[in-house]
Amino acid sequence: MGDPREPLEETRPAPTELGPDSVLISGESAQVVRNVLAKSAPGGERYRLLELLGRGAMGEVYLAVDTVLGREVAVKFASDPRRADLALRFLTEVQVTGGLDHPGVVRVHDFDVDREGRPFFTMKRIRGEPWSELLQKQSLQDRLEVFQRVAEAVAHAHSRGVLHRDLKPANVLVGEYGEVVVADWGLAKILDKAGGLPPGRQDGAGGSGPPAGGGEAPAGRSGGQGWPARRSVSRSRRGAPRRARPAPP
Repeated sequence: MGDPREPLEETRPAPTELGPDSVLISGESAQVVRNVLAKSAPGGERYRLLELLGRGAMGEVYLAVDTVLGREVAVKFASDPRRADLALRFLTEVQVTGGLDHPGVVRVHDFDVDREGRPFFTMKRIRGEPWSELLQKQSLQDRLEVFQRVAEAVAHAHSRGVLHRDLKPANVLVGEYGEVVVADWGLAKILDKAGGLPPGRQDGAGGSGPPAGGGEAPAGRSGGQGWPARRSVSRSRRGAPRRARPAPP
């Protein structure tokens, strides 16, 4: 019995190089898609900053709108990328946070540099408050529930060889829908399988700034040089865990 389907080679479209100027649809719909994709191309202004959420020694966090996907995001900029140590810590924070896959770790969307050469990354906007501002209002049961969620996120990080090293209520966000997120991984240390730092990796130090939802932190800001310039943002007004000791005989 023969195959009733048409030969694949006869129905396959010609090879197409995908990009803002070439899409696999035609007519008015194709132009709409091109217009949307053009916003995320080099030179486009994908992220429109709305307001400052927080500022710290390592960076600044802004509320912004992703003009391509039409959603609010948090955008964190490195405070002074001219300093190699701060740039390395900022990059470590991006890679550590982006490499962890857990509901209790803020999700990273994108990493880029702005028109001034300052590196930044975008992450999910968490609508809520730092746990430090809620502790006095919570019951003991509520505190224990948040603590358990924090412990689960930290356990996930430890399973990946990552130590947060700056875990405190101010770096835990409690969302308006009850989500609990551990933020501010700028001091994180990445361990190899033997429990030490991987070759070439230097130990971090110093705070990294406010979490994705905002919050107060020591001030610090400067321009940047040495990073490839892109135009993706526009501004508008607006120690390792201690091992358990064996039980005494």
